[in-house]
Amino acid sequence: MKKKLTFILSILMMGTFAIAPIAEASTTAAPTTWAYHVDKMQTVINTANKYIGTPYVWGGSNFSGIDCSALTQRAFASAGINLPRVSRDQYNIGTYIPAKNLQPGDLVFFSLRADHQVSHVGIYVGNGKFINATSSRGVMVSTMGSYWWSHYVGAKRIW
Repeated sequence: MKKKLTFILSILMMGTFAIAPIAEASTTAAPTTWAYHVDKMQTVINTANKYIGTPYVWGGSNFSGIDCSALTQRAFASAGINLPRVSRDQYNIGTYIPAKNLQPGDLVFFSLRADHQVSHVGIYVGNGKFINATSSRGVMVSTMGSYWWSHYVGAKRIW
């Protein structure tokens, strides 16, 4: 510490302005800034975007064919976040988010079943849109229109 202070003072006395840290930052703490989370969620969304056009295959988990929960699982894995394999289990983790507070990267859940259990999941990308793997059109960006709102169960923030 004394050497650092002496070095800084000698630079200042030579007429050069310098800003140097007095204490060293710890590299062991996990970053928790908003920018860190935004960067992680951009990675998630970018990965999901790579699957656009991939056909839907129930139980599929690659570019040959993928289902909704594998899409979210793979996208989050690209950012180092592990999700359960099926949408119903994915709904059981994370923090509940009211629809009015959705942020890009939040998981949005739907029920396409008579018993109203979660059966579909997508990744919210902003502006009322989400990426999902649909059985009719494969991986695509959908709008949260009347169809999806009528099946909406809730949203979770994993980050």
